[in-house]
Amino acid sequence: MKMGRALAMVFSLGLGVFSLSAQDFNPFETPKANSGGEPTPPPQSTTLDTYEFNGIISIDGVTRISVFDTKQKRNFWLEVGEQAENGVVLRRYDPQAETVVISIGGTNKQLAMKSAKITPLKIASPAVASGDQTVAPQVPADVRNGQNERVGESDEEVRERMKRVAEEIRRRRAERRARLQERTTSN
Repeated sequence: MKMGRALAMVFSLGLGVFSLSAQDFNPFETPKANSGGEPTPPPQSTTLDTYEFNGIISIDGVTRISVFDTKQKRNFWLEVGEQAENGVVLRRYDPQAETVVISIGGTNKQLAMKSAKITPLKIASPAVASGDQTVAPQVPADVRNGQNERVGESDEEVRERMKRVAEEIRRRRAERRARLQERTTSN
């Protein structure tokens, strides 16, 4: 039997006869995208569906990839070609597309980098006491409007207090000088 380019295979079925040329079918060819004819079957779930690609680190030219197992709540840092304890192998890393290909038991899966979900911080409302009363925040008595003043103190009282503080500082400095002079004269 001579093999030609347009080899016609004839199959006889109980329903009739049809022909298939070698150009129409190639078992080694990647399937083409469906062009509206038949519905594409949904992807089959694998044991690799529980994995996420969630990090990259490169130190001294060595790139390690973080693969997280959501089922076991475990993280694995792998280099290309390295196998984790659970049998997952990192096959390929594409830095431009930020994707990796992992495999386990002959099954491959491509994972894209997981993006972070940013949620705004919710600020709690102030605590409310029972009834219609609201609770005022506890503020020290000597703090008012961000200034270090005593509540209800007049300007004259503030001046008197500052005068006493200055006198105390002068008294302590004088004591220190006296002690220093005693030490220098006794040596």
